[in-house]
Amino acid sequence: MLQKICLVLLILGGLNWGILAIAGFNCIGWLLGGSGTMLARAVFLLVGLAAIGAIPSLFSTPSERASTPPSPDPGPGPSDGR
Repeated sequence: MLQKICLVLLILGGLNWGILAIAGFNCIGWLLGGSGTMLARAVFLLVGLAAIGAIPSLFSTPSERASTPPSPDPGPGPSDGR
């Protein structure tokens, strides 16, 4: 669940940066009363924390990121004495 929240925040932050680069308009700052308000700064902080939280996913495999853990490897079976 935390990974999904991080992903949503990263998408919002990325879209905001894209709009800022193309149109020079800060959507999040505008929606929250200016980019210098405490609320806007809190959202920017959350986006930054989400980016930090997403760093480990760069180094993990898809099975490690799955919501359900993989079943354990049973290993070799008992020896039948042959």
